[in-house]
Amino acid sequence: MAKKVIAGCLAMVILGGLAYYSSYLYSSRQLQAENARFMQEQSVRQKELLSPDMFLEDTPELEDQETELTKRQEVSSDPDSVQTESKEYGYYLVEESGYVNIYLQDKTTIFEYTDIAMDTLPEELQTEIRWGKGLPGERELYDFLENYSS
Repeated sequence: MAKKVIAGCLAMVILGGLAYYSSYLYSSRQLQAENARFMQEQSVRQKELLSPDMFLEDTPELEDQETELTKRQEVSSDPDSVQTESKEYGYYLVEESGYVNIYLQDKTTIFEYTDIAMDTLPEELQTEIRWGKGLPGERELYDFLENYSS
């Protein structure tokens, strides 16, 4: 009788391990498919951003955005407010399909999909997010989410 109980327990352990391993394989395949889909969307988006038509028109709106970005990159003489180009961010806000999504520091791992529509954000913030707005830490991320989530 004891041998049957031990054999039953062993069979349950083996079946449980197989179930766990198959779910692991399934989730990693989903992750690979999601990453491939994301990379394809990014390449399409880059092609759209670098289309020749974009360079033919010089609109005042684009010049204003360039001026604003240049102002932000200027370095202040106050040593406490100096920021360098190499500042690393923990999170990045990126526009995808008209909504804001949050990526981790590596810019490939999705942290969270949001329901924040781009057209509800201020124009300046929309421009920053289209370029990939970096946030240094969780506090800034949750402040953003608190301010702009419905």
